[in-house]
Amino acid sequence: MRVFRFAVAALFMCLLVSCRAPIYQVSDAEFPAGTEKLSMADIKSVIVQVAAGRDWIVSETAPGKLVLTYSPRDVEAKVEVDFDLKKFSIRYVDSVNLLYDGTEIHRNYNRWVNNLQHDILSGVSVKVASAS
Repeated sequence: MRVFRFAVAALFMCLLVSCRAPIYQVSDAEFPAGTEKLSMADIKSVIVQVAAGRDWIVSETAPGKLVLTYSPRDVEAKVEVDFDLKKFSIRYVDSVNLLYDGTEIHRNYNRWVNNLQHDILSGVSVKVASAS
């Protein structure tokens, strides 16, 4: 029975470790061509809209700086989005129950940030097209 418990515990630990990946951060991702037609308010509006569409809670900390919090079930991820008229970054701020150890985090976090990055780029592209 002792061997069985050890095997189960070892399997559980392997599963936990395999759920983690190096943390994904977006650094100075360039907006698509044509963003010079937009204002900072336009870009902020797009980011707020796409974030809310994925259930992120948004708060502005300064011009060009937003803090987004996503908390499905019993986990929470908090990121900072810095942006100007040419580029944006998404950086890790804090998390709860996502196995963050300073370099790696639960792979769901990376998926959420990747989706956010894709949605921001798509949203800005649509806004640029409608501004023409």
